[in-house]
Amino acid sequence: MGVRVTVYSDPERYLAWAAGRIGIAAFRSDARAIGLERNGVLVAVAAYDTFSPGSCAMHIASDGSGRWLTQDFLFRMFAYPFLQCGFRRVTGLISASNAASLRFARHIGFQDEGVLREEALDGDVIVLGMLRRECKWISEG
Repeated sequence: MGVRVTVYSDPERYLAWAAGRIGIAAFRSDARAIGLERNGVLVAVAAYDTFSPGSCAMHIASDGSGRWLTQDFLFRMFAYPFLQCGFRRVTGLISASNAASLRFARHIGFQDEGVLREEALDGDVIVLGMLRRECKWISEG
C-alpha cells in the first residue's frame, strides 16, 4: 500500500492537480488545499474556496483508485473547515451527471439541498451541504 502522508506545503500544486481532475480551469483566488501523497505521488486533494463568515465550498479530487480514502484523511479534510476555521457548514456543487461523485459525497455525509438548473454545461448541478454538527469525521470532545 505504501506510505501515506498528508501534506500542506504546496497548495498551488495541489490546486492545479485537483482542477485537472475535477475538470475546471482553476479555482478561485481565495482557494486553499491539503493533499495526500502515497510514496511521493499525489493521490487526493481537498480544496476549499468561496469563504464566508460561516462556511466555504469544498471540492474533493482523487486519483480514482479509492485506496486514498482513510479515516485520517477524512478527519483532516473536515477538521480544516470545521475545527480550524470554525465554520458551521461546507457546501459542495456536483454536476447531476456525475453519479460517482454524488454517491461519494452522500456516502461521507453530505445532504442534498437543491438543484441549480442548467448550471453545468451538461445540465443541472446538485447543491450538497454538511453542517458541523452532522460531520461524523471530527470529534470535538
